[in-house]
Amino acid sequence: MNTTELESYLTGLILGDGYLDKGVTKRAFAIRITTEDWAKEIYSILDKYTPFSLSYVEIPVENRKKIFQIRTKAHPYFAKRYHYFYDDYRKKRILSKALDNLTWIGWANWFMSDGYVVRVGLNTEIYNRRLQLCLDRYSEEDRIKVSKKLLDMGIETSITKKGRLNFYLRTSCKFLENIYPYVVPSLQYKLNLWYDYKPDWMTDTYYKIMQNIQSARQS
Repeated sequence: MNTTELESYLTGLILGDGYLDKGVTKRAFAIRITTEDWAKEIYSILDKYTPFSLSYVEIPVENRKKIFQIRTKAHPYFAKRYHYFYDDYRKKRILSKALDNLTWIGWANWFMSDGYVVRVGLNTEIYNRRLQLCLDRYSEEDRIKVSKKLLDMGIETSITKKGRLNFYLRTSCKFLENIYPYVVPSLQYKLNLWYDYKPDWMTDTYYKIMQNIQSARQS
């Protein structure tokens, strides 16, 4: 993984479920998730490609899924980038610089944190699908930045009243095709639009991806 990809990888984690602590000259990164294969991947990549001192902890939670926490010791890298993601009052924000740092691997990390498919209707009669990225932790200004960034990439979205980014299905295939190689197996269901046929707007590449995901879940 080169420097650009590593920057993107970390950016996607922080924009999603990751966070930076309150240090001044040095800050630490941490993420707490319930997906074991993703947690192991994060630890493995940070251990292999960064100089950060790491810890990996499994936290049992009664009557709920176990939590996996990856944490670094404080490092100047995160202090230099702190204000890409937080304002002076510790409220999360998104500077354009952070979005500029995203390649597809970073978008994949963000989507694994906050993305999902909404299927409208009963399981046997789904009449609509919505691909969404939850941005309710961010301001309306930041949501517009993300929407414009995706539009620059040829991906059309709208912003819902609840702070979700809603992908237009006709351009969602480009997004899903490009993040698919980086999404861990246990979270690939988030990419499944659940069609049993190929609509006119769907690309051949995405249709094959969707079939592969559905086959894997049924096996």
